[in-house]
Formats: sequence, structure tokens, C-alpha cells
Amino acid sequence: MPEPGDSQLLLDGEREAFSHALRYGPEQAEKRILENISARIPEGKQGLVVMRLVMLELYGLLIEYARLLEVPIWMIAEGDSLDTLGSFLSFSEFSAWLVKTVGSFRAEAKRAKMDNAQLILSRVIDYLDANYHDRSLNMQAVCESQGISVSYLGQLFKRHRNSSFVRELTAIRIEKAKEQLVLSGDRIVEIAEACGYRDVYYFSHCFKKYEGCSPREYRASHQ
Repeated sequence: MPEPGDSQLLLDGEREAFSHALRYGPEQAEKRILENISARIPEGKQGLVVMRLVMLELYGLLIEYARLLEVPIWMIAEGDSLDTLGSFLSFSEFSAWLVKTVGSFRAEAKRAKMDNAQLILSRVIDYLDANYHDRSLNMQAVCESQGISVSYLGQLFKRHRNSSFVRELTAIRIEKAKEQLVLSGDRIVEIAEACGYRDVYYFSHCFKKYEGCSPREYRASHQ
């Protein structure tokens, strides 16, 4: 058996670099570090023991990375961990598996992030749909209700819906107004107020910009 500190000495320079590459480096940045580690593993039986110890060290860093991404390691690195590590006959084989697993972690974390973004947007839209009539409704109030920042919500609308908060709120309000114009006999000023507009003239301006005709013309065309 090698001295107890051999594997730790082997990773003194690479442990921090490998952990940093997982968190902040470009994709497959860890591959070069693994090649450097492989070059320092000695030959023969002693090298085999050192290789196993190094693999355990790296596997521990992989678990820490999975915890950081909030990805269950068992979802991607299936099976018993010791059996998995024991199946590799060379460090290059282990390195290839490690790089592939890290890629899977990143893909799963990205998918989960996308799902979370869509969930937040769905909740925001539901909130707007339930409170569109509130004349004081603004982006700050919506963000406070969802526990997110104004800048983050703006990014979500732009990235996932190619839209903005104002556009989404206007669309909901105008669609509600269209329903009332057709189904109710309320005056246009009353419909404007019921849909969250303080000024009927501004409402008519927004309606025409959105629908291509005035509220009065829309009502007439659907009678």
C-alpha cells in the first residue's frame, strides 16, 4: 500500500482546480485537469492503488458538485458507487465516464432551471389574470408577491416569451375588455375602469394599438 498521504499529495494542485472547473469553467474544462492527474499516476500495482484512491477523491468532488446543482446523483450515476468505481480498469476509462457524467449533471440542472423559470412565469401570468382589474398593479407588486426581483422577471419575459411585463398585462386587460364589450352592455368608460385603466382615452389608445380598431368599433363588429 502507498503511504496514506500519496493520493492527497497527488491532488494537492488539482483538487481546487478541478472543483473550480466544475463550477465556473467552460464545458469539459475538467478534461485537461484529468489528463494532468493521469500523467502523475505511477505505473504498476502501486499505481493501481493510487488510482483507486484518486478516483474516490474525484468522486467525492462529483457528489459535492451534484449537491451544488441540486441534482440527485443517483438519477445520472446509477448503481452502487463502489461497484461503479471498481468497474474501471484504467484512469482514462474513469475520466471518460466522469466527463460524461458531469455533462449529464449540467444538462439536468439546465433543464430543471428551465422548468423552474416556466413555473415562475406561469404563476406570474395567473397572478396578472386574477388582479388585472387593480389599477395600481405594477411589476414591483407582482415580484413581491412571487418573491423574485424585478430584473429577474424582466429577463424571464424576454428570454422565454419574447415579451415584457407591460405587454403581458396589456394583453390580459384587452382580452378581458373584448369579452365585456361583446357580452355586456356596460359603457366603455366602465369597461375601462373594470379592466384596470384610470383613463378611458388611454384605454382606447391601448385597445386600438393591440386590436387594430377602437373599442366602439370592436363592439359594433360583434353585435
